[in-house]
Amino acid sequence: LLVIPVDAGRFEESAKREKVTRERVRQMEQVALEKLRRTAERTKIHIIGEFALNIIQKKGSLLHDEDMINLIISVLRHDKNINKNAVKLAINLDRRLIKVSNTIKFYPYWRTSDLEETMIKDMSDKAEQLIGKASHGLIEVDKLCELLKGHFPKYSSQTFKSVFSIDRNLKFTDNLIGLANDERINPKTLRDKIFYILRKINKPMHFIEIANEIIKYKFDNKVINKQAVHNECIRHAGFVLIGRGIYALSEWGYKSGTVKDIIIEVLKDGKPKSREDIVSAVKKQRMVKDVTILLNLKTTEVKRVGREQYALRKV
Repeated sequence: LLVIPVDAGRFEESAKREKVTRERVRQMEQVALEKLRRTAERTKIHIIGEFALNIIQKKGSLLHDEDMINLIISVLRHDKNINKNAVKLAINLDRRLIKVSNTIKFYPYWRTSDLEETMIKDMSDKAEQLIGKASHGLIEVDKLCELLKGHFPKYSSQTFKSVFSIDRNLKFTDNLIGLANDERINPKTLRDKIFYILRKINKPMHFIEIANEIIKYKFDNKVINKQAVHNECIRHAGFVLIGRGIYALSEWGYKSGTVKDIIIEVLKDGKPKSREDIVSAVKKQRMVKDVTILLNLKTTEVKRVGREQYALRKV
């Protein structure tokens, strides 16, 4: 029994060591497990199986393999003889729990017989489709569960969340979820990382703050040059300089240009405006001092038309 791997990923290793085929190792494992099941049913080891079943039912009838093992070990941590392999063996011996091995689409997981693999795949496919339609490639986890409920009314939000956790194509960020290959949620280039940080923080930031956040997130452990962040923000139209080294996203409604350009834009409707109204309007677009705005009112394109009233000068 010592050469029989509970983890199917070790079939190859055991087959080479015992000089037999992988299929033969699998058959030997099944025979050994069946013998152990008959014995385990008459021992206290079935308690772990009961505990595992209770956990998986609370999680919506399926659970990521690592999550299952870690939850059980956290409860049994007072027992120094407990380890991952022992727990995995104990769960394998429970006939009510089904282990699904590692695949291209899913991480290894456990399920109960009332939740078929085909249904899990259908939920996963639909979730990926809905995320693909979401703004910026991200959607709130609870919102996604709500949408899935319309397609799979028999299942709970907990089942959906468990499906998300085993899907290799999905990635979580706080309470949001997106596609793992989407650069908006899993950024690769410096530009994508800047977009990611600004969208996450959801407010204008100084380029040094942006650089520090990128470093903190450790996307790929690449060295971040703060001046390179500044240069990238200057180059790309998606970023708008709104103050000294402070950048916002154009998708938030910020327009490019100088303070003078913003003043001209404010006065384009042809209606005279007070100094206070102009200052207020410009400050929605730029993080600058009042005096900077007032100085720019003295441009040749703007004329004073009354007591503290300004309009565009006709060409």
